[in-house]
Amino acid sequence: MDIARALDTEHLISIGHYQRLPSPDRPTSLQCAGTLSTGQPCQGLVFARALTSRVLAPHFASRNHGPGCDKAAIEHGPTDFVDDDETIHQAASSTRTIVLTPTTPEEGTPAAGRPHNATPGRDTRTHRHPVAGSPSLGGERRATLRSALRILIGRGFRDGARIRWAGTEVDATRFFIHLDSMDASETAIRGYWGLVDRAERFRRTGAVHLHSRIGALVVIHRDIVDEVLGFHGGDLAALHGQYVLATSPVRTSAAGRPYVLVTETSAFATWSPPAR
Repeated sequence: MDIARALDTEHLISIGHYQRLPSPDRPTSLQCAGTLSTGQPCQGLVFARALTSRVLAPHFASRNHGPGCDKAAIEHGPTDFVDDDETIHQAASSTRTIVLTPTTPEEGTPAAGRPHNATPGRDTRTHRHPVAGSPSLGGERRATLRSALRILIGRGFRDGARIRWAGTEVDATRFFIHLDSMDASETAIRGYWGLVDRAERFRRTGAVHLHSRIGALVVIHRDIVDEVLGFHGGDLAALHGQYVLATSPVRTSAAGRPYVLVTETSAFATWSPPAR
């Protein structure tokens, strides 16, 4: 979980903010910020995990969520989010340079919405980006934005990993920035990621605004709204509770609020961890 509630103040706190606080200033009593199936708030006690881990991304966890808590299914574990896409494991654990590849229509489409294989025993999936592990390629690996997002919310990138995107290369810790840690003065393209708490269409511009509980706003430009929503069955509400990753420079609104504007679907990815 990215967000918890401090019992002493009732304020929400993100894992990024918690990690940046000096140890004496960190709240000692935390509660799950989720909602039960009854609509009531979850009151499960929460603790911080993996603050200094080289394997897991820092996160909040709880061992006593209430029945049907909507946050219970998105906690991280050492084997979470591992499937037949081997590049996810390799990029997270053994590769120094990860070459990010843009989102494609096939990769942006939820697996449940893809056509089923009509021929028993035949795998018709397209493996677009072979693992680049030969010495001639310097041990580089390719990972789609969606795979990178899964790494971020699961294992996290290894220490020293570098990200190559749009002709530039930078340390993963400087390239990927959580929405609650955005620096409005940053001018370079960065990978901004976080959890969507609320999605709404802004009538004046036709854009879709993705709000996080704490942190910056992600704005989907009106020209690509239909395509982005098409990945989610055309349902705006389907973006609620999704993790998102947008590669874009920061902009500042007339009101002074920093935001990330997404103008190309290839620079945007979503991921929803499977329910347990």
